[in-house]
Amino acid sequence: MTTSNKRKTKTQQENVRLPLIGSYTNRDSSGLKDQRFINIFPETRKVEAIESTKIFLNKRPGKTLYKDFGTGEGRGCIWFNNKFYVVVGNKVIEDGGTPTDKITLTGSTGPVGLTIGNSSTLGDYLFVCDGTSGWVIKTDGTVLNISNDGIRSCSVTAGGSGYTNGTYALGISGGSGSGFTGTYTVTGNAVTSITITNSGSGYTSAPTLSFPSGGGTGASGLAYLNAFPSPHIPTPTFVDGYIILPQRSDVYNCILDEPTKWDSGQYLTAEMFPDAVVGLARQNNQVVVFGGNSIESFYDAANVNGSPLARNDSTTIQMGNAAPYAVYQNEKAFIFAAQSDSGGRGVWQVEGFTPKKVSDEFIDRILDQEVDMSDCRGFGLRTMGHLFYVLNLPTLGRTLVYDLDEKLWHEWSSNNAGSHTVFDCNHMCDNNSGSAYLLHNANGCLYKLDTTSYQDDGVAILVDLTTNRYDMDTIKRKFMSNFRIVADRYVTGNSVDVRWSDDDYQSWSGTKTISLTDDFPNFARGGAFRRRAFNLRNALNYGLRLESLEVSYYEGDH
Repeated sequence: MTTSNKRKTKTQQENVRLPLIGSYTNRDSSGLKDQRFINIFPETRKVEAIESTKIFLNKRPGKTLYKDFGTGEGRGCIWFNNKFYVVVGNKVIEDGGTPTDKITLTGSTGPVGLTIGNSSTLGDYLFVCDGTSGWVIKTDGTVLNISNDGIRSCSVTAGGSGYTNGTYALGISGGSGSGFTGTYTVTGNAVTSITITNSGSGYTSAPTLSFPSGGGTGASGLAYLNAFPSPHIPTPTFVDGYIILPQRSDVYNCILDEPTKWDSGQYLTAEMFPDAVVGLARQNNQVVVFGGNSIESFYDAANVNGSPLARNDSTTIQMGNAAPYAVYQNEKAFIFAAQSDSGGRGVWQVEGFTPKKVSDEFIDRILDQEVDMSDCRGFGLRTMGHLFYVLNLPTLGRTLVYDLDEKLWHEWSSNNAGSHTVFDCNHMCDNNSGSAYLLHNANGCLYKLDTTSYQDDGVAILVDLTTNRYDMDTIKRKFMSNFRIVADRYVTGNSVDVRWSDDDYQSWSGTKTISLTDDFPNFARGGAFRRRAFNLRNALNYGLRLESLEVSYYEGDH
């Protein structure tokens, strides 16, 4: 009788590349488990001719100091008339060899609205508002204060008769103010027009007008106080010669081509849905009015009375804006954090007038945990060939970033003594140089987002990449003989710290530092696992571009 003994052989070693790119799959908002990209963003390059796609992960650009504008909350910035204007604390500051304080605001904190307009009388101008008051800065640097205690206009209600043709000094009485002066013109023996020569100040009511000269009788007229909306929501926009500004459920506009003059009767009410207006934007030369649970669009209908705007009913959207100061507008679309009566939050992009959700359930879980979205700030910028929407969540201490080109999410952070905190800039402006400029939220500094810098003004950028769990499509035990980082090779100094977790992110191995100055960035003796997640970190003053992890392993029997 012959006995056959079968000897069990070890499974053949496998070499596989594990992709580092992916979408968020977080089970909660803590950020302690599952895939996460911080300060490193995915990038793909598809070559149609050979049906091949290269995948990279790039370290975000750093910040270099442009100028320190003083201490205070960074409340806004804009490029106007070939110079930066920044809002720090209670000052609007004009950039120059020596920065110049142009406006002292009502308060030192909170959002400030900045928008550029154009007028047939003023030319280009910068409109500024802070929720209480408004100002206009002309290209020659002159600041016009928008006051409600001066006279905006006068009208002739009856021309009378028997007047001698000519121009005479207007009679003025009452109103409790001073300084208001004007003239009236007589043509055809009747008063035909009134011209204001000084609007005056301190008026609490409109003064009474009279026409004492010229020898006639029966003329009458009315004076009108300016009616700038105060308080207001500081999210102004400009369309067709009008500054548009919201107040509660109403949307006001200035007099055509006169941004300092406002008529209390020139407004519209966004009332298709019973929610208050929370902010404005502009899309396709239409004014977008955000409510708490609805969005309406209005176009310039050139109405003679009241507001010149009329509702575009077909573009109404039944979702509202959860974060009025986190709207990003560009040449094609606008992006915002949305909410609706059905509950929950999400990020939506509206191109043309078609809404498209760009967040998924995993990003929504994070948004839903932010306590007060009204305090969130957001902006867009283009850098390194990517268009990003940056959304700061201050209570959670996280900054979500959506890549409109790759249609993937990642995160940015600032380095606080080696820990991640919310990205420390809330506002962005562009001086047409190809670089974005960012205003710090607290220290008054304006920074250039610099693709040649790998630190934030001398502070390390903490690149932190956590993968999902890899199991090679089986729960069987695996034995990893070694792994390698597939990345760019650097001349000197650069490395990546690697650790791993085999127990669903509950504990981590010791950190292994792998040099990227070597042709073979390898670590041996990876140990046994069933499911393994990796964490890669880098805080060095170098660029960083990763592709994948290459692992060598063999599979056990059970």
